Amino acid sequence: MKGKNFLSERDKELAELAEQYRESVAAGHPMYLEADLANDLFGWIDQRGFSQEAEELLDYALTLHPDDLDLQIDKVHVLLSLYQIEEARELVERMQALEGDCDELKVLHAALALYDDDVDDATEWLEEIEQKDDLNTIMDVVYTCIDAMHPDVAIPWMNRGEKFFPDAIDYLCMKGEFLLSTMQLEEAQEVWNRLLDEDPYSPYYWMSLARAYNDDYEKIIDCCRYALVADEEYGAAYRVMGISYLHLNNDEEGEKALRKAVQYGAINEEMRLTILASNQYYRGNYQASYDYYNELFEHFPSDDLEAAGLYGEAASAAIMIGNSLKAFQWLQKGQDINEEDPTWLLNAGRVSVVAHNPERAMHFFERRVEGVPDDINVWSEASVMFLENEYPKYAYRCYEHIIAIDPDFPKIHERMFSCALLMRDFRLARRENLLMETPMHEELLKAMEAKSSVPDNVWLNIVGSVVKEIFEDEQNEMEE
Repeated sequence: MKGKNFLSERDKELAELAEQYRESVAAGHPMYLEADLANDLFGWIDQRGFSQEAEELLDYALTLHPDDLDLQIDKVHVLLSLYQIEEARELVERMQALEGDCDELKVLHAALALYDDDVDDATEWLEEIEQKDDLNTIMDVVYTCIDAMHPDVAIPWMNRGEKFFPDAIDYLCMKGEFLLSTMQLEEAQEVWNRLLDEDPYSPYYWMSLARAYNDDYEKIIDCCRYALVADEEYGAAYRVMGISYLHLNNDEEGEKALRKAVQYGAINEEMRLTILASNQYYRGNYQASYDYYNELFEHFPSDDLEAAGLYGEAASAAIMIGNSLKAFQWLQKGQDINEEDPTWLLNAGRVSVVAHNPERAMHFFERRVEGVPDDINVWSEASVMFLENEYPKYAYRCYEHIIAIDPDFPKIHERMFSCALLMRDFRLARRENLLMETPMHEELLKAMEAKSSVPDNVWLNIVGSVVKEIFEDEQNEMEE
């Protein structure tokens, strides 16, 4: 039990049991587990981020105890988390035939409804629950609503918990999770700090507090360190710590922590390379991102549907460093896997812009937003890429999409005015000028129009100085 001296007695028992179980699995003869012990061990392993191992343990336990209600409930929730809705529904129906209309099954029916986004049906199922003031029932309902991303449905149940069990540890844990799910982060910090006052060596409490710090990466790293004081093999802490270091541009410590996360099973080598490649991409370190993606695909080629997005992002990194051959190879690979993948479509647009095919890029961006027509972020990013690559006409079209979604988007007409100037379209510029917060004087516009026949590089400097003045206030706000 090296490195686990600060764990609670129950955690130590489960850690020792997990070690024995893993040894028995490695030897090819999984040890026998009583149903309740298997259920506890499943939760303990899953909480530490070993989701695949937890699922394998659960499946094994169900071969030993196929009719155990708690194990079957866990299996339903696993299926739902994987969005295997029909399989979950079939299992619930089989359970119904054996158990009848117990409260636990009513919660599962509500869960199925919530994953179908049928809040009314879910609410009806929850109303039928008999033991509404039982803490275990309240917890089942609230965690189900959180997992199904409908925490609003849990509010009446949270109120019950607050009324009857305000100081119970299980209730406080549930409250902390609920506050995290609704992004009430300061309140969540208070709850997890209160729990840490009760048990300062709980890795789970420390990692939950880390989640409450959101993007305060220094504090997140501190939480991870405290979690590792209690359990130096807590792989999830190394994973979160590694990602946090990367966000702070500390690649050395980030890579070191991620290797520890691999060592203790929180992630595998494929995931480590994926995290590093994607992080470097979004930090603008395209060569480093390209190198990681190259290593990833060399050692872990994949035709899984989710790999389409990775190939798309890798293609985008490749085009940014001038390797168009590899960019189009990876782009084609992603298309072969799943050309409807949102991440692949976004990156196909990025690659097309840099490859000087703006019309094709626009086609990909339009396909990207088909399923989410109100996604301003896609058009905002696309407009920047078109401008950076000197395609103001296409940036203007992006702004037209933005204004259709949000007419009050900050300085939208100023942005469209800038594009019109870059296009030397003064009819369009005058129209946008009238809609700006502070229109430009007509005399200045006439003066610019008189100069509009100058070479492109000179014109860019003229427009640039005008645009700088227009967005001076916005730039000052960003610097502050």
